[in-house]
Amino acid sequence: MFDYLANFDDFQNAKKSKKLVFFEFGARWCQTCSLLEGVLEKISDESSDKAAFYRIDAEQMPDAFIAYDIRNIPTVIIYKDSRPVRSLTGFHNEYFFIKIIDELLED
Repeated sequence: MFDYLANFDDFQNAKKSKKLVFFEFGARWCQTCSLLEGVLEKISDESSDKAAFYRIDAEQMPDAFIAYDIRNIPTVIIYKDSRPVRSLTGFHNEYFFIKIIDELLED
């Protein structure tokens, strides 16, 4: 499952998951964000037991963008054990994210 977060409190609570947590910071009008969301949607279905995936829209939650100094979209921030462990900007393919999931779960 890959859902939009509605507010900053939901964002704060989602970070506390026992799974890896992927936050995709983007915008509905961003074509590269839409491409990346398709990749993350597929991975979220295949990896739901290992990771949680969330979308954060620039226009709906600008406070999250400001709090995390997001200057370019799409940006993906990955959390493990309630801490950010990776930050990625731009488009990446499915295999790239699967490799990251495997690497982070090995640590």
